[in-house]
Amino acid sequence: MKAFVGVAILAVFLFGCGGGGGGGTVWPTTAIGTSESVTGALTTQSVQAPDGTYVNFYTVNIPSPTMLNISLESVDFDTYLFLFQGAALGEPDLNNWVTNYEIAENDDLDASTTNSFLSQQLAAGTYVIAVNSFSPATGNYVLATSINTLTASRQYVQFRAFEDPAGNLFRAWIDYKDNGALLQPGDLLTARLYDPTGTEVIPATLQFVSNPYTVAVWVPGSGTFGSIATDGDSAFLFDLSNYADLAAGLYTFEVDPASGGTLTTSVDYPGKTVLPAVASATMTSQWNADGSLTLGWTVPAGVFDQYRVVLTDAGGNGIFYGRVLPGVTAVTLQKALVDQITLFSQVAPGATINWTMQTRNYIGDSNYARSISDPVALTWP
Repeated sequence: MKAFVGVAILAVFLFGCGGGGGGGTVWPTTAIGTSESVTGALTTQSVQAPDGTYVNFYTVNIPSPTMLNISLESVDFDTYLFLFQGAALGEPDLNNWVTNYEIAENDDLDASTTNSFLSQQLAAGTYVIAVNSFSPATGNYVLATSINTLTASRQYVQFRAFEDPAGNLFRAWIDYKDNGALLQPGDLLTARLYDPTGTEVIPATLQFVSNPYTVAVWVPGSGTFGSIATDGDSAFLFDLSNYADLAAGLYTFEVDPASGGTLTTSVDYPGKTVLPAVASATMTSQWNADGSLTLGWTVPAGVFDQYRVVLTDAGGNGIFYGRVLPGVTAVTLQKALVDQITLFSQVAPGATINWTMQTRNYIGDSNYARSISDPVALTWP
């Protein structure tokens, strides 16, 4: 732990030409945003702390509870980073800053670097970032801030029809990601779902899911999937099987992140929609000599927007999703796609993989109804 104060000069102020906070002088500060990178320099014109090091101060305004990340990098000196309450600016004696106003400090991010990093959950308010060095030094630096931005990537309230109608149920789902990255258990604390009257939908079995998988784009007319990518879910799933029906209307989700605050989003549920299911008895599979996999099925009677070819592992985790348009009766997963699924989801040779076909009807941007076939077992090569 480092403090501004020097062991032998606890009550002494030494200032560079930049001035200090004593005698009614305002501490020199620079404003920085919550997602900004700035270059600066510690010089003999910076504030000089009692331990002989130089300090530059930055103020950051937090409008709502936020997890703020702060990084400080320099090739000229061993960085040291402090975060203080904004009230510190009213304290004329730097010796009292660490004792009375410090929130966090960091010398080295890890053993391999002399750069500094802090990640701190902060309430709304103004805070002071102090750019400092471990020992007296001058030089250039880069100070950067960022916030953990959680966004709802998809949400729905839907009726799921299964080939076996005994499995029919209602489900709701709210998916959050941090700047596109999957969240892990503990990042989101809990979630709630409210019906159109504002009443919480309970009892509902609530499950957090964090699962990466492979996706591919079907190429019309080719019978194959084309470009390959990865995606994933980090979401709360509401199992509403206790409900015989759900009324149409606007449903609202509330999610509590561990970083603080409450995230709210809504989705318009149009009511119960039953879609035709692909009959598992019509589903066929063939591993080809070139390592590709061909899947076939019979188009079910009824109207729907699209198919989804879905592969899940023994634990029920999705490992592949591929969209196909109605009217198609077969598609081939090329060897490159099979290899990608194997590598990304760590599928072992000889593993049993379940294949299901889904039909979907989308309503608006994210909500949809779906039907799901009974699973067909595949043995991975």
